[in-house]
Amino acid sequence: MSNIDGPKLPEAELRMMKLPGFERAEEIYLPAATVESIDKYGMEIIESIDKNGMKFLLTPVTINRNDPHLYPECLFYVLKDGVLLPRLAYRSKSTMKWRVCPKREDNGEGQMIYGKGKYSYTTETIPFHELNLKLEKLLEEGAKFTEEGIVIENDPEIDTYDNEVEPDTLPESLKHLVNYEHNTAVLCTKEEYDYFSNALLPENTPDSFVPDFTKPCLSSEKRYAQLFGNFEVEKYRVNYEGIDFDFYMAFDKFMGRIWIDKLERADDDGKLVNSYGISKKVNGFKAHCLKPLDYLEQCSALNSNMECTDKDGKIILHSDETKAFEAFAMPQSGYADISEFLEKNKIIQRYREVKNIRRKSYEEVKNERMNEIKKRSQLDAARKIFKGLLIGIPLAGLAFYLLNNEEEFEMGGWTKSSEESSAVTFFVVCKDGSVNAALGEISEKVTPSPDDLCEHVIDGLWEYPKIDKIK
Repeated sequence: MSNIDGPKLPEAELRMMKLPGFERAEEIYLPAATVESIDKYGMEIIESIDKNGMKFLLTPVTINRNDPHLYPECLFYVLKDGVLLPRLAYRSKSTMKWRVCPKREDNGEGQMIYGKGKYSYTTETIPFHELNLKLEKLLEEGAKFTEEGIVIENDPEIDTYDNEVEPDTLPESLKHLVNYEHNTAVLCTKEEYDYFSNALLPENTPDSFVPDFTKPCLSSEKRYAQLFGNFEVEKYRVNYEGIDFDFYMAFDKFMGRIWIDKLERADDDGKLVNSYGISKKVNGFKAHCLKPLDYLEQCSALNSNMECTDKDGKIILHSDETKAFEAFAMPQSGYADISEFLEKNKIIQRYREVKNIRRKSYEEVKNERMNEIKKRSQLDAARKIFKGLLIGIPLAGLAFYLLNNEEEFEMGGWTKSSEESSAVTFFVVCKDGSVNAALGEISEKVTPSPDDLCEHVIDGLWEYPKIDKIK
C-alpha cells in the first residue's frame, strides 16, 4: 500500500513508480494526459525540486527545429497529493526568462501559442526563482533538437489552473498601480499608452515602496538573452505596510539598460507556489513589470527609430524624427527594445542614479562593437580558418556562415566575449571592409554544421542570427 495519499481519480491510471527522492517504488496516480505525455515524450528526470509539499521533476530542455522562433521548452512533471501532473515551461525572448504555459491558446489566426494566464500578462506565469534557475542550468548544458514542440493534451483532471491562481490582496495605497481587468500589457493605443505612462509617473510610486539601493543586494546572478546579450539581476527587498516585496533589478553593462525583471510578494518558504510552479497570488504590477522587449505589433503607440510594417504591408510602428524615440525596432526578429520607455519608472531612475549606470545609444554601442570586432577578428588568421572549413577540416565548437554571394562578402566567423560565456558575436567582413555583426549564442553540445547554417546575414548589431537547420 502506498504511503502517499491521493484522490481516486476516475480516469487516472495507478502505477508503481520510483521517483527521485523516494527509497522505493510508490503507487502514483496518472491522469490520461500524464500517461499520454509519458508515452509521447518519455520521463527522463534529470533534476528535481521539493517545494510546498510537491515534487517538481524536470526533463531535458528541447527545441523544435521546425519552430521559426526556436523557443527552448521543458516538460516537467509535478507530484502533488499522489497525482503526477504534466506541465510545460518555455524560455521567453521578451521577458528573457522562463515562463510556464497553462495551456496552448489559439491566437485567432489558427496558430496555437503559449497561454499567458488570466490576470497579469507580464507577471503571472513566471516560475518560482529556484525553478527558473534550474531551467536556465539545463538550457546552458545543452538542448535536444526535436521535430515537433511539446503539446500537453487538454484534460480536466490536470487543467487546474483556474483554481490555483487569484489576484493578490494588496495595500490600498498600491492599488492604482495594479490592473486585473485586462490580461495584457500592450502599448498599441493612446489609451494604453496614457495608462502606462500615468502609472509610471514618479508621484504615483510611494517613496517607501522603492528599495534602498545603497544597501547590498540580497542576491545576484548573471544571465544571457538572445536579443540582449549578457545582463545581471540583483534582488532587493522592501517591507511595505507589513508585506515583504522582492524586486529583481536587471541591467546590462553593454548599453546601460535597466528594467524590473520581476516584482513579487516575498515567499521564502514557498507556501505560495502552486502545481504550475508559479505563485498563487498574482500581483498585477503591469506597468512596473513591463518587458524591455516586446513584439513590434504590441508597441505601436511608441515612437520608433524606424517605420515597420507587417506581412501585409500595414504600418505597425511609426517613426517621427522630431520626437524622442521610445522604441528601437529589430524587424527581422519581430521585436522592439522599449527599455527607453521604462525610464519613466521612478524605481528604475533611482537604481540608475545610485548605481551610476550610464545609458548608451544604439549608434554609440554599434560603433564600439564594430571597432572591437575589427580589432579582434584577426582577418588573416580567420581567412585561413574559413578556407580550411571549406575543404572539410573539422573545427569543433566553431560556426561560420556559408556566404553564397562571394562578390559581396570576404569572410565570416565568430568571436567569443569570454571563455566562460557561451555568448558569441557572429560577423561578416564585406569586400569594402565594413563589418556586419549579430549577437548570438552557441552551445558546445549543439554545434551547427556549416552546410546547415542560415543562408543570409542579418545586418545590425542587435539582431539575432536565425539558424534554420541544426544537426
